[in-house]
Amino acid sequence: DALRREQLAPVFSLFNDYRNRVENRVEHALRLLDNPFNFDIDERYQFDRRDAPWITSTPAMDELWRQRVKNDYLSLKISGKTSDEITKTLSDRYRQIKRRVHQFTNQDVLTIFANAYLASVDPHSRYLSPRARDNFKIRMSLSLEGIGAVLRSDSDYTRVLRVVPGGAADIAGDLKAGDRIIGVGQAEDEPMMDVIGWRLDDVVALIRGPKDTLVRLELIPTGKGPDANSKIIRITRDKIKLKEQAAKISIIEIERLEQPVRIGVIQIPTFY
Repeated sequence: DALRREQLAPVFSLFNDYRNRVENRVEHALRLLDNPFNFDIDERYQFDRRDAPWITSTPAMDELWRQRVKNDYLSLKISGKTSDEITKTLSDRYRQIKRRVHQFTNQDVLTIFANAYLASVDPHSRYLSPRARDNFKIRMSLSLEGIGAVLRSDSDYTRVLRVVPGGAADIAGDLKAGDRIIGVGQAEDEPMMDVIGWRLDDVVALIRGPKDTLVRLELIPTGKGPDANSKIIRITRDKIKLKEQAAKISIIEIERLEQPVRIGVIQIPTFY
């Protein structure tokens, strides 16, 4: 009904409730870490709850999370970590859950709702946000305009996973796998934007751009700590061919009935 009336307020209200509940759960989990757990008692934790009944009360939810945090703590304890290391690891893990839910944009919420609705009508239909549409075009054309680097999120940082061979970053030679990108600036005179804590797709959107334009990246070099001196590199964007995602054909020879046989092999590494 809301969709027919072009009213999306109920959708965002539902998401706000979800976000508030995530915040409450994270705060509860962090409080649990303030006190030691008793591992001398016999209790069971149901990790896979796909067939379990829904939780119907706040006390029951609190108890489930107590068991979850205790299980997380025990898993790290078995691996040999100290109490201080376990507390820091779990605190960072739970805060990251809260951070991720706060990074959702209105477009993200709309995309989730639209695709849930479309899946109920036609499983082969899908709504693409403007950014998802651009990424789809890249996958179909096997090319993009940017620097040619594969990035991933690493806590609050954007880390270079690898540099695409033959791309702009590879030719420039200053960007290395493992480098952390902490700032992005356009051309020579635009201000450097601090991107620590940003979503990966937002950082990628800043780095991509038209061919022959300049982008400046502020980096913490690989192997250096967060307090290390950063450096700024300059890369001129280019058209990047995603050759590793292209279909490839080869011919191999095998022996069959004591006779050589040539067989064509097509390798399709990604969706077409």
